[in-house]
Amino acid sequence: MSLHPASAGLDSFATTRMKTCPICQGEVVGKITKVFCSESCRSTNRYRTHREMFLLRGRRQYWKDIEKTKIKSREKYQRLKVKRLAYSKIWKARNRDKCRLYNIKAKHRRRALIAEVDIADRHVIAAWWKCVKSKSTAVCYWCRGLVSTKKIQCDHIIPIARGGPHDASNLCVACADCNHSKHTKGLVEWNKKLKEPTLL
Repeated sequence: MSLHPASAGLDSFATTRMKTCPICQGEVVGKITKVFCSESCRSTNRYRTHREMFLLRGRRQYWKDIEKTKIKSREKYQRLKVKRLAYSKIWKARNRDKCRLYNIKAKHRRRALIAEVDIADRHVIAAWWKCVKSKSTAVCYWCRGLVSTKKIQCDHIIPIARGGPHDASNLCVACADCNHSKHTKGLVEWNKKLKEPTLL
């Protein structure tokens, strides 16, 4: 007994339907129960949902046999060294501003570690700096001059060399002249060398 054409159409609609993948926004073609367009998107969703669990598992595995892990990492790096260096060179050429900002942050963090001062959460500092850079101009904390955000520098109010923490509360926006002039001097010491004292 043959099915009515309309009934056949309803059956096919019940088993297949067009949907949007929540990860890549691509079209999901297949059964009505299918949620993701590919196995890659499914894995991405699983990682995002259980991120903490995966990170904890990775840390446990890393420290379980640290020497074996290090050997594997070295072997993998040597195997992909040429490819990685070529990719890194291209990426740095395309993202000069990001590289410069990363190097500045890393430099501040290294100095703070060497001086053994308090170090705040890097995400808090990054969020503060991103907020500053989102505007076209900024005011120098020291001379009150208006400076383009392309030329501003991040300065520690109490220098790290003098025990100041690497924290958002101790960071300020400075122009290049003020930052280089102040260097690692305290505010009182720096003002003695200026013609016009700052913030006194």
